Amino acid sequence: MAAPNPFQKGTTIHFDLLQSVHVTVRIFSVRGTLVRTLADASYPAGRQSVDWNGCDEHGSPAATGVYFCDFRAGSLREVRRLALVR
Repeated sequence: MAAPNPFQKGTTIHFDLLQSVHVTVRIFSVRGTLVRTLADASYPAGRQSVDWNGCDEHGSPAATGVYFCDFRAGSLREVRRLALVR
């Protein structure tokens, strides 16, 4: 889903949609704190992607460590681990 992983400067989260659906992609710290919202919109069917540059909502670089990518598309939910290495 995310490549590269681990990453230094940025990673791309890829996903395939069978139909048009509302998608949210959020990055959380290991403590459960929201770090960044990458997507919160309707996407058309097909191969899609969003990029994370390793920064928080304010544009500040996130610390080295493990993060969780929370992906939701309609009723589907998937959580993946991401490793940011500075």
